[in-house]
Amino acid sequence: MERGLRIPNLQRYAGQRRYRIPDSIHSPSSELRKITRNAYQKVAGSRTIGPCMATDGNTSHRFSAFVAAIRTVVATSA
Repeated sequence: MERGLRIPNLQRYAGQRRYRIPDSIHSPSSELRKITRNAYQKVAGSRTIGPCMATDGNTSHRFSAFVAAIRTVVATSA
């Protein structure tokens, strides 16, 4: 996220208790706006973050399940 948004020191939030399990955050986009001081915009920010996201070892269970499902579909359609 730090690299995608080009905002230094965002990685420090990853170790904080409330951010360790991203699926438990009620409104991720609101939280991102808060910690980036309104630099994050939902569509544009997500587009810049997307290419920088790690698909392996991601701490979001939902994202990991999504990636696994896509890999299954791609593997079975080949």
